[in-house]
Amino acid sequence: MDPSSIDSRDIPSTTLERILPGVAVATKAPEQNHNIVSEWLTEHSISRRSQSCSLIKWQESIEDSIPDHGPGRLASLTLAVSYMVSSGFVEATTLDYIWSIIQDAITDLTMAGVGYTPSRSAQGFLSLPLCSIIKHGNIDVLFRLHVWMPDGQRGKPEVAVHSHQAFAQSWTLHGEGTDVLYDVKPVDEYEEATHCSYAIGWNDGKSQSTKYATHQLSSTVVNTGKLMQAKHKTSTIHRRGDTYTVPAAAYHTTVVQPQELHATLFFFDASRGFVKDAGVLGPKDWTENTQFRDPAGITPSDLVEVVSRARASAERVEVGQPETVFEPELAEGCPPRRIDSLQKDASDVQVTQA
Repeated sequence: MDPSSIDSRDIPSTTLERILPGVAVATKAPEQNHNIVSEWLTEHSISRRSQSCSLIKWQESIEDSIPDHGPGRLASLTLAVSYMVSSGFVEATTLDYIWSIIQDAITDLTMAGVGYTPSRSAQGFLSLPLCSIIKHGNIDVLFRLHVWMPDGQRGKPEVAVHSHQAFAQSWTLHGEGTDVLYDVKPVDEYEEATHCSYAIGWNDGKSQSTKYATHQLSSTVVNTGKLMQAKHKTSTIHRRGDTYTVPAAAYHTTVVQPQELHATLFFFDASRGFVKDAGVLGPKDWTENTQFRDPAGITPSDLVEVVSRARASAERVEVGQPETVFEPELAEGCPPRRIDSLQKDASDVQVTQA
């Protein structure tokens, strides 16, 4: 990759200092790795006249100063997230470079800690946290990899329409997804209502709480009894290289065909908007719905490798070479046990009806 084609804007060291603890929390990085990177950042800021550097310069400094793979990968992942959270539109070559950093970090097993795994979202995709900064139980910064596998799992359609507490931005890495926005308003009459509003809580294995948990065993939405009416507003298709935003508390859903692979980087940013009571829409006659986060044995490395192979296949098509069919070739990155387990019922949920 030609370094001159990579975005040359400067990233201040203060951004990396802010993001590093969130990356360490998200990846469950060993404390030693975190300390080494923190010390390097401090020394870098003291030794250089300028405390801001470009992506390439920062990466060169990491490679020169942190020879150990684990801490070095943690520093590089911190750099990648720091760049993305301070960017809007990202040019394709730079996004490719960012993805290569993320791929190298996640597939290096010395970077993250024990228990770092993807989780199954209520919308059906697999989510891998890359940075999580939580303040007073609320999302401040949350940066994740989202992957809709070609396994038919797309969550329960009855609770697909949802909103986010924090402003969100998405960058498409591979495949095609349709973002569907809804106009939603409260109504008084049962017949007018298309849904009820549901409140969400998270279970981290210690307790069930309305405070957000980075690493969850399950999430539960509970019918509040508030009648809501949802009407389709817009549908927008997004493909590789595209970016889009979702305002805080805006109701939407992402539609991905059941046998398609789709991957995005997704950023929740409370500084651009935060609404405490953002919720989910669900059936009027349900009481609650629980989604278990079990990724069915898929590891972070599995997830990243599947996306990378799919991206490489798409690139071959662009230059006129034969396309790699996903199944079974791309799936070979995951052991058979994991692939087989993905064929389980798409709705790994418990539903209680009123």
